[in-house]
Amino acid sequence: MVIDDQPGVRRLIAEALKVAGFTVTAATDGQEALEKIVLEEPSLVILDMKMPGMNGLDFLQELRRRFIALPVIVITA
Repeated sequence: MVIDDQPGVRRLIAEALKVAGFTVTAATDGQEALEKIVLEEPSLVILDMKMPGMNGLDFLQELRRRFIALPVIVITA
């Protein structure tokens, strides 16, 4: 799952992963991502730290509370 509020960055990362053979889900913010994680159970999260509303750190804290073992790669500009 790719979580980034910038459509271009989200699309670039998603396309690169798809070309490499991965199935990719994307979310524009932390709240949308939490809702999708419950339904889609991703194997990995790529998370932007700077997002409006729930920033990356807030999202990561909530993610760890709910899904302690889900791997996360944190990115930022």
